[in-house]
Amino acid sequence: MKKRIAAMVVAFVLALTMCALGAQAQTVNKSITFQWDDATASTDGVTAWRMFYSTSATGTKTALPDLAIGTPDSSGNYSGTWTFPVPTGANTTLSFVLEAVNGSGVTSADSNQVSQNYNLTTPQAPTNFRIKGLVSIPTEKKPPEKAKK
Repeated sequence: MKKRIAAMVVAFVLALTMCALGAQAQTVNKSITFQWDDATASTDGVTAWRMFYSTSATGTKTALPDLAIGTPDSSGNYSGTWTFPVPTGANTTLSFVLEAVNGSGVTSADSNQVSQNYNLTTPQAPTNFRIKGLVSIPTEKKPPEKAKK
């Protein structure tokens, strides 16, 4: 009897775990290349750029991995590409800010904020799905075998 109860408890826990795993939000990785100016980066001792994103303009900022300073282009602009998770099943706007980081780990104030909208709403399931008709597939007829002598 105790073994049976233990087996039922294990089965119940496994079922709850599977439900919880199935209910987790799905994400899709997206990438954006940003461009910015920082005329004093070389004299300020900037060693990296730190990108943050949030799901609303006033939401909690989430840091993405730092990007090494790199070299500005001929116009003095820096650029970098970051990859980040976007939740599926929703029309989501992500807001981004950038900070400069010096060799001591001190960060600048946030840059101006930029935003990007992602429409990753789940498509609606087809309705009225049915069989329209049956199709006959002809079978290949084999010639009769000749009798062996």
